[in-house]
Amino acid sequence: MRNVVCDNAYVAHHGGASFGPLGLEPDANSMQRLLAKHPDDVRALILYGGIQQVRKENKAAATAYERVLELDPQQERVYSLLGNIYLEAGDLKQAKTLFEKLIAHFPASYAGHYYLGRIYAKQKKVEEAEAQFLKTLELAPDLLEPRFE
Repeated sequence: MRNVVCDNAYVAHHGGASFGPLGLEPDANSMQRLLAKHPDDVRALILYGGIQQVRKENKAAATAYERVLELDPQQERVYSLLGNIYLEAGDLKQAKTLFEKLIAHFPASYAGHYYLGRIYAKQKKVEEAEAQFLKTLELAPDLLEPRFE
């Protein structure tokens, strides 16, 4: 791997080097250049989607994440990232579909059940929400904080 400091996208693409110690962050322009050369690079698409989310460019982030899932449906975290974009936008139907796919691909994913519970709660479907929250706690009992009364 060559040592490239000026092209953050290259560093991110080749080896997933940490940007923290150098104080570097890849920028959207570098990532767009990288994606123009490697449009099917899953790691680059995930990084680009994250950059766009930070910039509040959720449509661009969603497009990148959708492409990731087309290329590699085993990217568990991306289902949550994309589902939350839809959830924040108020598109409960799309969000629900994503979280259902997350659970279908990863049955032990507590996140999928948690977010489905949130969607059902927003829809005032109390029994469905409760069932999803209980499944969340079954899969991840550490999420429930101990309380001293």
